[in-house]
Amino acid sequence: MTKKSQGRLARDEMQKQHKAGSTCWSDLENIYTACNNAIVNAKQKIHDLYSEKYVRPFLENHKEIAVNLRGITDDGNRLLESLNSIRAKHIDKKGGAEVDSQELIESLQLSSEYEQWQSQLELAFLPTVEYLISEFSAAHNRYLAALKAQEENQAQAQAKQTPQNT
Repeated sequence: MTKKSQGRLARDEMQKQHKAGSTCWSDLENIYTACNNAIVNAKQKIHDLYSEKYVRPFLENHKEIAVNLRGITDDGNRLLESLNSIRAKHIDKKGGAEVDSQELIESLQLSSEYEQWQSQLELAFLPTVEYLISEFSAAHNRYLAALKAQEENQAQAQAKQTPQNT
């Protein structure tokens, strides 16, 4: 049996140290979790806002809002499906990968897929979320203005009914 060269021993040691310090699979799982939470939380926020019945009469553009609400549901489900298909490619992997390995290349490709997914989220989904939040906010402000006007009218009506001492 031949003895390994110093260069080979050094390379083997470097690979062991890299794998011990590598967290590519854990990093991908963290990216998945952050992406999943972002979309689930956004969908829930929109659902919660538009479940508030008091604001509905103060919404403008009802048809446009309805289309965008359906779009959020459809796009969100499509994005979640796409996200889960990326995760399926690494769900059984943990820790890191060795330098110069096919596994490392695979983790980098998956990282690229997550970046593309995030671009879809930012370009297609988040603008709709922002639009729906701004529409809700405007409707809420109209509600508050109407409530204030109603209170002022009640106060004026009450002042007219109350005899004033002069």
